[in-house]
Amino acid sequence: MGIFFSLQIDILYVLGTIQNQDPNDRASLESDRNFELRIRDRERRLLSKIQEAIKRIDDGVFGICDGCGGQISEKRLMARPVTTQCIECKTKQEKIEKLKGE
Repeated sequence: MGIFFSLQIDILYVLGTIQNQDPNDRASLESDRNFELRIRDRERRLLSKIQEAIKRIDDGVFGICDGCGGQISEKRLMARPVTTQCIECKTKQEKIEKLKGE
């Protein structure tokens, strides 16, 4: 059973449950559901990043910065194994994003 089918079943269940509850219960249920969906999305993105890290290991480029081509420090890789940038390049990227308002 795929994740989309599972989500469809969950949505139908929530919709059926919502119709039989008072407004406060519905709001709480919807809030819980939204939180769960955000968690699932974060997990999905993390799994994708892990798969990309494994591919970089297989390709022999794990630990090499995408930005400058230099080595990513072991300390940074231990803290964030899915990273693709050294701390200097990541800091520079975040400053640019902040200036652009992203």
